[in-house]
Amino acid sequence: MTQLGAYLKADGNAFYFQIADETPNLDSYFNIFDAYMAPNGWRIMKGIAPEIDVKNKIIYLRGSSTRLDKRVHRVWDLSSEAKAERIVNEIDLALTALVKKVDAYYSIPQRSIRIAPAGNYYSLCTPLPVKKIRNGTFNSWKPTYRS
Repeated sequence: MTQLGAYLKADGNAFYFQIADETPNLDSYFNIFDAYMAPNGWRIMKGIAPEIDVKNKIIYLRGSSTRLDKRVHRVWDLSSEAKAERIVNEIDLALTALVKKVDAYYSIPQRSIRIAPAGNYYSLCTPLPVKKIRNGTFNSWKPTYRS
């Protein structure tokens, strides 16, 4: 069963990112450089820890089980709400593209990537519930910040 989950948390200029991959055959979707090129220009790569490199547009996946998930914290210069929203949307589109490709092969419903609000944060934990895509993209919300 395909399950790819993302955790993004916006708080001022910081994002907390967690991703879990429980898809045994996900490797077949990466090229010889262990990368998947999303249509929007982002690269999704295998890595030892989950991380988003905004400058170079790279999302590093970490294959794991829910039991082994750990959180990784990175701080970026997201000086405006518009910039943060753009980055979140780009990440969402890149991850959605990979999930659509995997799910098309397995002929199962779109699932498991969404960015959800919790108070002033984005938050989502794994394992994730099945979430169907509306109009081709997963549900996203604009970032909100505390003053």
